Amino acid sequence: MEMVQNATLAGGVAIGSTADMVVNPYGALIIGFGAGVLSCVGIRFINGILESKLKVHDTCGVNNLHGMPGILAALISAVVCATASESVYGSSYYKVFPSLEKTEENENPRTPLLQAAWQLSALGMTLGVALLSGALTGSVLRLKIFDPLPGPAMFDDEAYFAMPEDVPPEQEREIRNRLQSASRSSYELAVPLSGKPIAFTRNNED
Repeated sequence: MEMVQNATLAGGVAIGSTADMVVNPYGALIIGFGAGVLSCVGIRFINGILESKLKVHDTCGVNNLHGMPGILAALISAVVCATASESVYGSSYYKVFPSLEKTEENENPRTPLLQAAWQLSALGMTLGVALLSGALTGSVLRLKIFDPLPGPAMFDDEAYFAMPEDVPPEQEREIRNRLQSASRSSYELAVPLSGKPIAFTRNNED
């Protein structure tokens, strides 16, 4: 089911860069199908490679839904830009590609191939910023001043939350009574004596 859900959304991601360009219905179907296949391949095979070889754990499947389909979208946009012409776009040609029009302010307009190169350069810069900022963020979070968790503990809530079995019954009743009297939203947050936040769900009595 995860593959179906991700593949469905991946098509929308992949068509994003060419949403205002002419790709025709068959082109949109090919792009969507390709992005769906790419997403499924990522879930089935690439996730395992990233974890075993690069020690990268994609907790939310972002690479399969946004990463690889996004790269595919940028590559497709370069192809569509390179093949763009007035015969295809008609009067909207310079509205979609204003940098290709020769004007007083733009005496040296870009060619379709040059516009495609700009699309690819934007892809390269985006990947560079993403990798650099991601590596920097990871390095900062590994500093001892942030008390980083060991690997297995990253998947356990007990490090930061007081679990229900850790709260005495008397204290739980006190917290629930205080929340019920507050008349707030359906979910409230309280801080017990342990100093750790613990969330209780209020039962609606309507």
